[in-house]
Amino acid sequence: MIRMIRADIRRILKKVMFYIICLIAYIIMFTVNKEDTAIDQISKIKTAMELLGSGLFPIAVFIFVYGDEFKAGVIHSIIGRGMSRAKIVTAKYIDCLILQLMCTVPLLLIAYIKDAMSGLPISPQQNIELFWSYVFMYLQTAGYLAFGTMALFLTVSVAGGLVALITFMMVVSDGLKMIQEYITLRVYDFYYDGLVEKAKADLMVGSAPWQLIPAIAVYIVGVLILTGVLFERKELDL
Repeated sequence: MIRMIRADIRRILKKVMFYIICLIAYIIMFTVNKEDTAIDQISKIKTAMELLGSGLFPIAVFIFVYGDEFKAGVIHSIIGRGMSRAKIVTAKYIDCLILQLMCTVPLLLIAYIKDAMSGLPISPQQNIELFWSYVFMYLQTAGYLAFGTMALFLTVSVAGGLVALITFMMVVSDGLKMIQEYITLRVYDFYYDGLVEKAKADLMVGSAPWQLIPAIAVYIVGVLILTGVLFERKELDL
């Protein structure tokens, strides 16, 4: 499985489009205008980082990891050589996490550079909050990628997985928030995004972010285990 992950990462890092997308995102981050106050500056930098890190990059990473796999019959070939489908699901998801990390860490570094260049009195505490914003942004995208991975392997379609990924990123959270406003059932609070947001809020006030335990256990580990089980039972034309 480790060899497959290494081969996947090397394959993707050879794609010119991967670097073009990263370069465009980093240029956008660099061109974020300076604000008049430290609070506004941090807020604007955080917004830009989150839009690129949890909006653009998860979609790009998903396409780069899975785009060629079904089209070129790579998955079918790997299964034909005897590798378990659960391991394939896990390996591909780890590919997504590694690439997401590689793409988004520079966003955080650029954010710190922009803050330093701003000349504003940004405190160490604000820089720490910026770091935690990045960490929780990454955790959120890890959840989205798990949902997209599940849909992809169950539909055996990159398009199906991509639609699910975008739906969970842009529709489900807002929909559950609206539902929670009108009914007493705390549907959003127990959804992945709600748990991660509560964990972040607790951490910022010095409390333990225990909500991450059920969030990761259920919505990432649980989703991947379920995906592996269901994909093992799925009939494929090999």
